[in-house]
Amino acid sequence: MRQILSSYPFARAACAAAATSVLLAAQGVAPIPADADHGELLQAGAGVTEPSWLDLSTPALRIENALPQDEDRYSVAALFNQAHGEFMQKGFQFRNNLRASYGYQLETGVSGNGDEMQFDDASAEAFMPFTVDPDMMLILGARYGQRRYDFNSSLPRTTDETVYEAALHVGFGRFFTEDLYVEAMFRPGVYTDFDGTLHSEDWRFYGDVIATYRFDPGFYGKIGGVYDGTFSDSPGYPVLGFGLILSDTFRMDLLAPKYVELSWIPDASWIIKGGLSLDGERYSLRPPKGALLDDRYTVWTQEFELYLDATMRVNDNLSFYGRGGLTLTGDYDWGTFSGAIDPAPFFEVGAGLNF
Repeated sequence: MRQILSSYPFARAACAAAATSVLLAAQGVAPIPADADHGELLQAGAGVTEPSWLDLSTPALRIENALPQDEDRYSVAALFNQAHGEFMQKGFQFRNNLRASYGYQLETGVSGNGDEMQFDDASAEAFMPFTVDPDMMLILGARYGQRRYDFNSSLPRTTDETVYEAALHVGFGRFFTEDLYVEAMFRPGVYTDFDGTLHSEDWRFYGDVIATYRFDPGFYGKIGGVYDGTFSDSPGYPVLGFGLILSDTFRMDLLAPKYVELSWIPDASWIIKGGLSLDGERYSLRPPKGALLDDRYTVWTQEFELYLDATMRVNDNLSFYGRGGLTLTGDYDWGTFSGAIDPAPFFEVGAGLNF
């Protein structure tokens, strides 16, 4: 037998293959196909003189590793980020998913009325985008705010007041092309003093639709419409602006008439911003006892601010910020008085989380 095997190499190979099949069957492993080519035999470790290839822990024999697949690479979120991540990063400013803040407006006067006031402002906001396909995301969120006004009136016409904002944010953002993104938000909420049962006058149904178009990798144009409480005589108004990448560390953002802002980002840990902003709100209030007012009345507030803002990112998830400046002017209509407010300083501090 030994002489036959030594004389006929083919017979020797056949016997080796038969012995290999017997060993594989004994260990519950399917034998290598007879038509496997030379490359496949090498990949499987089929040398008879190397019995270690029969070890089932050898990666070449584990089916799940034969064609490695990273499932996260093919998730909806990963595909969205792969297609539009650069657009979202450059076209928009940094924003927290969760943010809480406290601010204080130092004493300011209402021109021509002899009234003075100061107020503090506490708020919390959530902004949670969820990708639903590689070109679209659902946006859910909420905002809660509380302002406590302290009036120092020369006449007994006003009393200290606390007003509240509690709103839901629901909307979507969709890429219609690689360069055109449209975001639509609906923001129903109550804006009131919570001194009694809610009525229809307490509700506000705000919203906005803004389109962003990438003209080139450093310039993003914006146009849309907003419906909110910024202006007393026109709750709906158009907005126009841009995001401009000036360099690796500087950018400029404008959304007229809401804000204009210059940002300096020296590294991944710091964002320094300065600019101008305009904000306003309407609240439905119950009159204080003995006041010569109707059963319910609406007040309107507006502030036009010059500010400097510094955000410190501790890590990818946690950040802190401070904001301060000067309320240059504004407009108030409180039922018993109205007029422009005088310049006065303010400050704000807060913290944010990102997921």
